[in-house]
Amino acid sequence: MEKPAEDWTVEETADYLTSCKVYTNIVSIFVKNEVNGVVLLSLSKEELKEEPFNIKNFGNLRTIELAIEKLKLPKNTSKQEKIETPAISRKKTWVFWIEKYIENSEFDALEKLILPKEKNQAAVDFTLKTLATFGNPTIKFFKEIAKNSSQQAKNRSLILAITHFRPFVLVEAAIDAGANINFVEKEGFSPLYLALFTGNIQVSRKLLDLKALVDAKIISSHPFIVGRLNPKDQKEIVGEKIDYLMEGDGILCAATISGLAEITMELLSNYEWNLNEIARAIWIAGVQLDATMLDILLSFNSEAALLNLPHPKSLWQTNFHMQYSCAYSAVLNQVENSEAGLKCLRIFKKYKITIPNHLGNHSNGVKYTKEEFLKNNPGMELFA
Repeated sequence: MEKPAEDWTVEETADYLTSCKVYTNIVSIFVKNEVNGVVLLSLSKEELKEEPFNIKNFGNLRTIELAIEKLKLPKNTSKQEKIETPAISRKKTWVFWIEKYIENSEFDALEKLILPKEKNQAAVDFTLKTLATFGNPTIKFFKEIAKNSSQQAKNRSLILAITHFRPFVLVEAAIDAGANINFVEKEGFSPLYLALFTGNIQVSRKLLDLKALVDAKIISSHPFIVGRLNPKDQKEIVGEKIDYLMEGDGILCAATISGLAEITMELLSNYEWNLNEIARAIWIAGVQLDATMLDILLSFNSEAALLNLPHPKSLWQTNFHMQYSCAYSAVLNQVENSEAGLKCLRIFKKYKITIPNHLGNHSNGVKYTKEEFLKNNPGMELFA
């Protein structure tokens, strides 16, 4: 007699969801929150959308809904397919046990689980990426797992170690294990880009010393970028910096966003940059009211501040289209004449850059003029 879903354990519930083609990263959320058969049957669509599940993707959400509906079909219906009781096996429950062993630092047990005679490559790769995300493995153990991992897993472990602010020795271990320092994610992010963007000076210098390429640029407006975190987690890790990223932004913009003055000076001195790249960096420094970064960038090339660039799609405001003048960036939203804003304006004045007659275009195509700005921002005549 088959076991009813109401009696399923957490592991059996996870096995069932896996058999229904639910992604393993989503199944792991159910396991972490100890969702057994009874709890699974009680979940509503609204609850699946909220924390801790936070499932927003329609396809993923519908897959889980159908899996739950299937369990609720009456036993005598002709539509019901036979539901097998999930077997508790290493093959189907390794996600749960890997995370459990890593959380408890039970590395001997973990090694026995994932490195059997007939190796489960998916389990080994998942272990490496999980070790790079959390846990406190010895470097020796991390390298042992990496040795048996795929190249893709090694590359992802480096990205995850950087974006989750893991110890520098772990980042070095991922590099020593063979991770490609020039690996580029489908959204255009490289290890160096993310190290600069998250303000990790030590890792940034390590990658620059290893001659990592500096030509990575964001090529997608997909918002789930920093280590595959959701937007809420990204906000907690990198604050408002994420809002300033635009498609096409490169390494120089990443360093500017983090205010890495010394590294920015090195990048400007050692590599070639076109005016558009410098202009975008100037715009970012101005919006962040970072007078130090403005001074560095303008001292390198003040002409870039006079450019009127088409506004790329923001990663967060995909419908926002306008043109802007880089010289306008530092006075943007400075209605209250903040000290930081005035300091930035003085930097522009230092390089003889004043507010241009045409500041840019509104999203509806109407020109935004200097007169309109001065009217809305009393006290700015000094910098006109």
